[in-house]
Amino acid sequence: MIISLKNKNILLVGGSSDLGKDLLKKLLKEGCRVGATYFKNKIDLNNEFEKYKENLFIEQVNVKDNKSIKEGISKLIKKLNRVDVFIYNSGVCSDSLFGLMRIQDWEHVMDVNINGAFLSSKIVTNHMVRNKLGKVLFIASTKGLVGSYGQANYSASKAALIGLMKSLAKDLGKFNISVNAVCPGFIMTNLNKNDPRKKQAAIESSVLSKVSTAEELSNFILYLISDYVSTVSGQVFKVDSRM
Repeated sequence: MIISLKNKNILLVGGSSDLGKDLLKKLLKEGCRVGATYFKNKIDLNNEFEKYKENLFIEQVNVKDNKSIKEGISKLIKKLNRVDVFIYNSGVCSDSLFGLMRIQDWEHVMDVNINGAFLSSKIVTNHMVRNKLGKVLFIASTKGLVGSYGQANYSASKAALIGLMKSLAKDLGKFNISVNAVCPGFIMTNLNKNDPRKKQAAIESSVLSKVSTAEELSNFILYLISDYVSTVSGQVFKVDSRM
């Protein structure tokens, strides 16, 4: 099976994180035209992405700010002309036991993980509805399905993201737009690299006794957004072996 994504137009919110950058590279390598956002860590067009300049459009977007989202997403849609696939990959965590959690930590995680997804999805899906075609993919988390010690805000935000996905799937199905969510396995990123206990816990709860990689996740996403998958919507995909 050869998966071809050549000339597909992808809008990726959160293209400069560890997972986002790996996915961005693979999309461009497959011949996609990609509009990607970043916030703090700029996507460098002069080094690792230089050879993809013609197919890569970038905008700085603060997903906690409605005006920034509207302006940045609208610019990328205009540059792409048509959006075939929308991927929301922005996410943060700010861990604390629930009794000690500060309101600003709760609000920060909710603003990025769910409010930003709502605001950006609204803009992109309105565009897709006019074309009566599209795919939406949220990068969620197993924490949104089972909860997590010391991560009430993160778990709640990802549970909300999954709920948003399921509702959007029902709203948008009649317009030939599919909406799904992917829950990555444990992958070492900037969000968890300072807590080795998380990696060990993931290994212990995995029947294959190993953790996932960003490459494996990206490969799964490439298949999901390809033309090989056209009748799947409203689903949550756990990409690991934790049970």
